[in-house]
Amino acid sequence: MDKNMTPEQTFFRAMPQLSVLENEQIFELTKRTTKRKYRKGEYVFFQGDQVEHLYFLEMGKVEIFKSDINGRKLTLWYIEESEIFCLATVFSLDAFASAEVIEDSLIYSLSRDDFEEIIATSGELSRNLIRCICGKMATYSSLLDDLAFKKIESRLAKILLRNLQSSHEYDFVCLLTQEELASLVGTSREVVGRCLKSFRDRGILATNKKGSPRLIIVQEHSELNKIVDVE
Repeated sequence: MDKNMTPEQTFFRAMPQLSVLENEQIFELTKRTTKRKYRKGEYVFFQGDQVEHLYFLEMGKVEIFKSDINGRKLTLWYIEESEIFCLATVFSLDAFASAEVIEDSLIYSLSRDDFEEIIATSGELSRNLIRCICGKMATYSSLLDDLAFKKIESRLAKILLRNLQSSHEYDFVCLLTQEELASLVGTSREVVGRCLKSFRDRGILATNKKGSPRLIIVQEHSELNKIVDVE
């Protein structure tokens, strides 16, 4: 890696999707991007907006979600550090979902015109970005399958298993709030609360009585897997 690179150039150089670019192309990409700090709760764009930029997340976390006029919300996925987002939308123009910053973030933006010029110089980059889009399409397809064919308990169990962490005190915990779980499952907080109570009553999970953050403690990992498999 070139030791004379700026921090911005080093960030883009380290992104897996951009690894096929030559240093000169990285320098050109960096010159054409704009960096902005977003605070938690700010929106990068709203569902239905015309989006004319591609985004690169350097630091923080962004939630991509759909919502309706009644305030119902469905989280599609989260954008993590060093990820590109808005790949499909930058060509379709209208945003199919909203992007909300859920942790203070640093985000680079690249205009659609500049993006098109850069990908025209690298077939390998185009293939890398197509793979990114295909990955998101697969995620979206899996989400639609779950919404169409799985019961809420099964969807909740799947989300819990996908978001398990270990802690110094427990083997398996989930740090998501009931509101976050509801958004990922595609239902209300009240319904999630009833499902969690049912899981507790069956000895599948527990919650810590004190302390912050509130933890969902998974006691029967295998039982959650069985619930996921129920249609």
